[in-house]
Amino acid sequence: MKISFNLEGVTFYIVLLLGVFNSFFRYYLLGTPFFPIVYVSQLLMIVVVGIHFVSFLNQVKVNRNFLILAIMILLALIIGVIYTNTILQVCMGVYILIPLFYGFVMYPFFKRILSYRHFYKTILIIGIVGVLLNLVFIFPWEGFKYEVYGKTIEGNRFWTSLGTKRLSGLGRSSFETAGYILFLGIIYILKNFKINLVWILAGIAIYFTDTKGILIAYILISLVVLLWNYISDSSKKIGLITILCINLALPLLSWSFSIDDMTSVKFLRSFEMRLEGTWPEAYRLISESGNLLTGRGIGGIGVPQNIFEPELSHPGDNLFVYLMAIFGIGAFVIYSFLVRGVYNKEVTKTEVYKLFYILSIYVFGYGVTTNVIELPIMSICLGLVFRYWVDDKNYEIK
Repeated sequence: MKISFNLEGVTFYIVLLLGVFNSFFRYYLLGTPFFPIVYVSQLLMIVVVGIHFVSFLNQVKVNRNFLILAIMILLALIIGVIYTNTILQVCMGVYILIPLFYGFVMYPFFKRILSYRHFYKTILIIGIVGVLLNLVFIFPWEGFKYEVYGKTIEGNRFWTSLGTKRLSGLGRSSFETAGYILFLGIIYILKNFKINLVWILAGIAIYFTDTKGILIAYILISLVVLLWNYISDSSKKIGLITILCINLALPLLSWSFSIDDMTSVKFLRSFEMRLEGTWPEAYRLISESGNLLTGRGIGGIGVPQNIFEPELSHPGDNLFVYLMAIFGIGAFVIYSFLVRGVYNKEVTKTEVYKLFYILSIYVFGYGVTTNVIELPIMSICLGLVFRYWVDDKNYEIK
């Protein structure tokens, strides 16, 4: 099987490899001259985005939608400088968005990159085995931390949910591991588009990571794969648009109404906490420390806050909330682009359409309860699916 050795492709392979083995590499390379290897994927993504950005600036004619997005990003940079503590926080925000930009610019190469399926199958199985072994063995990297320039970095997150240990296997956290396993599982079942043993094992591994949002996405994808040939084209479109609308509507509902004591079911307790507290707190963050019209700009929510303004730190815990904090009403523009793209795109039986349809469920399904932009593989997929639905061209940049 031929491997694509363009820079975009090589970068993607390294992203997956370092993602699945993240804690393993960090733990054993710490203190050695080879430790910077753990940052190679991010560095390569920056290079790829930089190359394509220069190409974008040199274009005579620019797609109108892409021009609108470029203007929104420029404004978000300016707003970020106004509302955050330091320009370094904005720079950190840009750094966090690099995988998203990489997924967007890598789209024309993606079909060719997927040709090397043995690679994806191999690391998928290793990732699954890592989680299942973690049921029996305590890995040496569980919960380890280290310092970089006086800042404590989490090499592996050890945590529990309602007394249940959330397994991370070889990855850096339970939710990152679950995200990589589900993505690789999607690629694995794509060719035959059937539920098989490896897919079932992937679901079991995701279950033991106790990442409920990804487990729900896994179940939704399983149903779509099983029923694909029986679902009408219009129903496929309506289904995906519904997920997008839910993604947007639930936080807005929590911003408009006081919600408490919704359920006594433990499984839904974390979701109730988002409706009761997390999302309303995001509204207060944006309105009191920013502006509902413009948001807080790039760097105004999530990880950059943890470092530069911990007293206001907020995870977002929803894709729309995260985008609203960055772009303000621009978040509605992004969702309108997506809804229109899903509605206008012709439903086909091709592998490409199936892939991006399933990846959209993967991203927007989990995006209901997580910002997904701070999970590298999901952020890449968000860039990919956005480009697919918004851009009608199918080409490869030379």
